[in-house]
Amino acid sequence: ELIAQASKQELKFTRRRTEMPSPRLAALFDKLVQRLSGFGLEPFDVDADGNCQFSALAHQLFADAAHHAAVRQTVCGQLCEFADRYRDFVEGYEAFVDALTRIEWGNHVTLHAAADAYNARIILVTTYDDEWKIQIDPTGTAHNGETPTTVWLGLIDEWHYVSVVPMSSNDESTVALPRGDVAKRKR
Repeated sequence: ELIAQASKQELKFTRRRTEMPSPRLAALFDKLVQRLSGFGLEPFDVDADGNCQFSALAHQLFADAAHHAAVRQTVCGQLCEFADRYRDFVEGYEAFVDALTRIEWGNHVTLHAAADAYNARIILVTTYDDEWKIQIDPTGTAHNGETPTTVWLGLIDEWHYVSVVPMSSNDESTVALPRGDVAKRKR
């Protein structure tokens, strides 16, 4: 009966946790859950298919992880258009951006590009021992003067990004959209 009442997302996370390759990763997941709960938040899992950073960003920005390809495309466009801003952080920059257009995993450089492209303050809660809460602010000010949108992500030890949602005892919660609108979504 309890399993029937659990949301599909909880079941998905439970399944993924039992399929984790090591007890170390399960412990890291538990560490992330504990850290997020201190902010009244919990992880919202996205597929671990090479798109997890972009899926988590899409879930935060558009309330739908399925928009990961559009987010990847926007981030790649940002990296191409403003290459001088990011080039010094990646060896073999052109090859990196080329690979990123296909399936290369996102990293700290793509998070900075996403922050700039979407005028988003990204707060990344990690499982790192030191500096486990990282804030990435957009470079400069938005061309239209808008205040940055705040986006929360979780990172499990360079292994997997997740989106983050408010803790809730029901199956509905809200996600802030870039213009301050609120979208209800089923969890």
